[in-house]
Amino acid sequence: MTDSNSTSEQMGVSGLRYAGNQTFVSLDDYLAHLQKLSVQDVPYYREVEPGLYKHEAGRQPPGRVVIDRLFTREELEEKFGFRAGRSEDSADE
Repeated sequence: MTDSNSTSEQMGVSGLRYAGNQTFVSLDDYLAHLQKLSVQDVPYYREVEPGLYKHEAGRQPPGRVVIDRLFTREELEEKFGFRAGRSEDSADE
């Protein structure tokens, strides 16, 4: 097994950061996991409006500037491997 995320339609996505040995079947499951860990200053993604998420960086060292970054649901699905196996053309409308 490599260091990259692995995916299977039946098994979900594994190898994600802050996930340990866990496998997640959906992006929502992984985002909920990160949010639970946020009490330990783990970065997470907060939904600010339907389909739009803000990266919450957690506590930062003094003097470090964090630039707010917004992601669409589709960007996060691709970033974390939940879109594997889907055709690029299927997203076109």
